[in-house]
Amino acid sequence: MNISGKFIENLIEGFQYIRRTRKLILLISAMGIFNLCYSGFILLIPYLAKNYFQSNVSIYSIALLLMSLGGLAGGVNLARQTKSINSSKIYLELVIFSLILLGVVSYFNQYTWLGMVAVFGFVQAQLFGSIPTFIQKETDSKYLGRVFGLAFLAFDGAQPLGSLLFSNFIDSLSYKTYIGISIIMFISFVVIFTFEIKYNTSD
Repeated sequence: MNISGKFIENLIEGFQYIRRTRKLILLISAMGIFNLCYSGFILLIPYLAKNYFQSNVSIYSIALLLMSLGGLAGGVNLARQTKSINSSKIYLELVIFSLILLGVVSYFNQYTWLGMVAVFGFVQAQLFGSIPTFIQKETDSKYLGRVFGLAFLAFDGAQPLGSLLFSNFIDSLSYKTYIGISIIMFISFVVIFTFEIKYNTSD
């Protein structure tokens, strides 16, 4: 068999393995959905800093700093909870975050926005720090390279799709674009969390 034929065969085998492994489907879906929404979230930060909070020239830098500090706190928290952290908890955190995001839209101002940016950094660190570990745990060593390759393909592929999607709404909706992001996250992660609980109960 030639190299291209072997590559396609391995790729198909990797897809079939993921399809048979329910928890991997949920983990990879979670990464893709979050990165889809992440792209819209990131696009909104400079837009809102320039067009909505023009009176505070340093707010963009403050927002990035708070997101970084939130990420640092999330990483430290994750390191402290290595034994108790699990995928169900991560999915539930994402459901809660989507509700926080929706709440910020209802009471949108400089302070609620900056607080939400910090929370976003925290949740992002929890997700990106833990899901690869969960994927490694759930994957047979034989398929590890292919599974991670397909997982990061789904993860990276979601961001340009999200940028294309949300960039068409930001100019007209401004901060209300968060409504769409929060609804996508809420529905998606409620479904993923429900399936996770169902699979854990049936195991």
